[in-house]
Amino acid sequence: MEHQNHLDSYQPPTLTTKTTISSTKTFRLSQHATTGHGSIVSKLWNVYRNVVIQYRPMLELTEDVFYKILFWIPHRSNDNNKNNNNTESSDAVSVVAVVVWREIGYGLLSLHRLGMDLALLNDDNSDNEYNNNNNNNNNRLLNSYGTTVQTKHPPRIPATTARILLTVIQSILPSILAIAQSTIHPSSSSSSSSSSSQTSTGILSIVAKMEQRKANVRLVLEQIKFAIRLYLMMNYWKQQKSIQDDDDNINNWDEGTVRSSTDIIPGILVNGGLYQTHRPVQGLAYEHAQALEARQVYVGQRTGWKIGSTTSRTGKHGTQSMNNSGKRNNNRTSIIVGELLHSLRPLIWAWSEAKHPLLLLEDTSSTFPTKSSKSKLLKAWCICLCMDILSIRLLEQHQKETFNMYQNPATIQELQHRKIRLLIYALRSPVWNYSTLPLLQKLSQRLFQRIPLVGGLLETFVMDWILYYQHPFIAEEQ
Repeated sequence: MEHQNHLDSYQPPTLTTKTTISSTKTFRLSQHATTGHGSIVSKLWNVYRNVVIQYRPMLELTEDVFYKILFWIPHRSNDNNKNNNNTESSDAVSVVAVVVWREIGYGLLSLHRLGMDLALLNDDNSDNEYNNNNNNNNNRLLNSYGTTVQTKHPPRIPATTARILLTVIQSILPSILAIAQSTIHPSSSSSSSSSSSQTSTGILSIVAKMEQRKANVRLVLEQIKFAIRLYLMMNYWKQQKSIQDDDDNINNWDEGTVRSSTDIIPGILVNGGLYQTHRPVQGLAYEHAQALEARQVYVGQRTGWKIGSTTSRTGKHGTQSMNNSGKRNNNRTSIIVGELLHSLRPLIWAWSEAKHPLLLLEDTSSTFPTKSSKSKLLKAWCICLCMDILSIRLLEQHQKETFNMYQNPATIQELQHRKIRLLIYALRSPVWNYSTLPLLQKLSQRLFQRIPLVGGLLETFVMDWILYYQHPFIAEEQ
């Protein structure tokens, strides 16, 4: 109880308080600048914001309808009748055209969703979901990094702007890839070929160019996304470390107690750092995280006994501080390594796609890669899977050692989300092409096709549902 009272009465240093005031003032000035009426952009934004606030339910319903239309209609054309190579070439062109308008439509819907989130952010007449009081607005500002543990003071960098930029890139990523893939036209290669072998070779070269262009563009975008995430994480870790150092300095001056400073463990990025207010990041407040750690490890002020530790007595204060410092460094190292592995994994996979683009295609011809070349992409698939598993293992083991029964619920929820997403590896190439898809086709023949009347409808529904999650945007989303 005395320890908890000490935490409640804690006052931050003067320097940090000044930083808080200046950061809050900067945030308010930026809000005033964005809501001003001096430019055409601000006027258009105010008109859009008023429309969103006034017609919010209708806009959300319309958005959901278009979203389902784009992703629940058949993702692939029926290949029941196989004609000559000329029809196959025209089918390939038509499929690319369908992909372009589908991905552009989804990109526009995603940007509109982000615009609605930003428009409803400062709506004083909205419901509690969008935080209509100053206290909740301050909490949102303290969690601008989008992590499972909030900062004690507002960020020193434009964290919200970085997350919005990351969300914009993630939203338009499928559209850019589809447009880049469609810029290669098959007319020049297919018109000069007369025989069937030459036609098939020309089609294969066109597909190879499309996949190579798509993979190269995606690699560049993934590099930008990784740089933004690294910028967020590095500044978040740096700010949390400075706050921890301030707490250590206060405890060193407090000569009346013999205890260690409360070690606040940094949080992890939720949803890959994306800015989505319709899926808010309920990060644990800094004071609550401090209280959780205080319950886990409590050192008696009079006797020096430590509750919640395997060590019976702390001994001297210097030895205790060294032990806690070493443990803190180990915890921070596991957090940093785990988060870096999780953020680096999409970049590694994009690099493997750019290096071996043809390996992502289905093996429908003898001209496609051999077993030795297929194993290269399989190695990349295994490396990415091991990176995700190791990342989860480091973060999960750290949670168990740090909080035990007083774990951070936001971190636990994010780790569970990452565990579930491991199932999507079965929908990624090359496992999808050579294992998952043939297995699904066999199950469909033995199960759905034997059901009269509704069997075909059920087969289409299930396959479209699986293809939705097999979509690269969903499969590679953080």
